[in-house]
Amino acid sequence: MPKKSLVLLHSGFEELEAIAPIDLLRRAGIAVITASVDGKVTVTSKGGISIQADSKLEAEKDTLFDAIILPGGPGIFNIRNNIEIESLILRHYNESKCIACICASPLIPLDLGLNQSHTMTCHPSVAHEFKKLDSKNVVLDANIITSKGAGTALEFASTIIQYLSGSEVAQKVSESICL
Repeated sequence: MPKKSLVLLHSGFEELEAIAPIDLLRRAGIAVITASVDGKVTVTSKGGISIQADSKLEAEKDTLFDAIILPGGPGIFNIRNNIEIESLILRHYNESKCIACICASPLIPLDLGLNQSHTMTCHPSVAHEFKKLDSKNVVLDANIITSKGAGTALEFASTIIQYLSGSEVAQKVSESICL
């Protein structure tokens, strides 16, 4: 049975941080569902690009995915402390499913107290909020993957693939895009 992932799209998301994982995970044969957290299917990115999500968060909140992926961007500050998102992330975390956050989005697992037991990385602009911070571009600690930002989106996506499908699949996808 193929692995399933959910990419949460919010108004003001960083394009590369969403599209790179969507593209690379699909190349790896991992099912990807995009869900808007804004209550409408069309979501506008930080750069003004409108993307039509596959679904809305309400329709996906009871499904168990192999990975929850949250791109960053300035929109993170508008969904910080969103109870539905926090509940979804905690449920998946407690089921040992992958939680993958990039840029400023590691603030959400931070707010849930997960940084107390897991080392993370994040965009330098929010690094002051983290107690256990690693300077690497991508950090994998148990079932939590965090990454610094748009420039690390391909490495972030590759790490998610490796976590879900193994290093051979990740290497094959990386080679196919000359990474």
